[in-house]
Amino acid sequence: MNTRIYRPADSAEWQRMRTALWPDQTAEDMEDWLGRSNALVLVAERESGSGLCGFAEVGTRPWVEGCATRPVAYLEGWWVDGDVRRSGVGAALMRAVESWARERGLTEIASDTHPDNVVSQQAHQRLGFRIVDRAVVMAKTLAAPEERPHSTERIEPVIRRLGREEAPKAVELAEQFKSRAVSPEQVSAALADDRLVLMTAEVDGRAVGFALAHALPRFDGRPEKLFLYEIEVRASHRRQGIGRALMEALAAFARKRDHAEVFWITQRSNTAATALYRACGAHAPESDDVVFEWPVA
Repeated sequence: MNTRIYRPADSAEWQRMRTALWPDQTAEDMEDWLGRSNALVLVAERESGSGLCGFAEVGTRPWVEGCATRPVAYLEGWWVDGDVRRSGVGAALMRAVESWARERGLTEIASDTHPDNVVSQQAHQRLGFRIVDRAVVMAKTLAAPEERPHSTERIEPVIRRLGREEAPKAVELAEQFKSRAVSPEQVSAALADDRLVLMTAEVDGRAVGFALAHALPRFDGRPEKLFLYEIEVRASHRRQGIGRALMEALAAFARKRDHAEVFWITQRSNTAATALYRACGAHAPESDDVVFEWPVA
């Protein structure tokens, strides 16, 4: 049984099998999959040489229920034509998928199937998969948000720093922008630290953005620096000067405290943020700096 990587000449056969697996799939879906940098299409050739008889689509996901490592190889699609099932085609495709994953240093692979698809479940289990969870997929159609229509007209927000006594307002920010529940006691303790700077941007009394920064003291007597940890503006109020107003407020705060500079980390691919920062007069120095993360919990 010959399995190999997809070639452009396989398009019609791949689409035929893909449509059999997912009837509502489109050519655009296929193009999107081929455009992914962390994904692959594998195909199985018929022994007669007259076409294909199976395919597998594998990629990676940052996290999967029941897996201990991150990221995880994920079998997004697996199909074998009915006339050649139980002849080793599916197993051959799976061996190729697992080889792809191991070459990338991945140690776990996951998949999913419909709870009623017993045949697929059994096929997975024969190849070493185990059932780790059964889920019900929920969906809800949302009403149009009550946000104001998007506009590029510049507005003048009220920018202010929250103090310890305004912990309830900070709690609201966490709930609205981070979907995270925090206690007023935790927030109050954080705001009591003079090195933490939490600025809000309000329009008509409603928070539409915030910036969180930390003053970093130096042991050698040099001026402190202000580290901008995050800045966020509600989608309905972007491109209206809110982000720049928050940045300018932080700069004014830093100057008042005699901080040497304000600095932060972003991605070069985040063109919108990069444009905002450059418009404020900031620059990205050319360096070989690398950001490391070290979970210690």
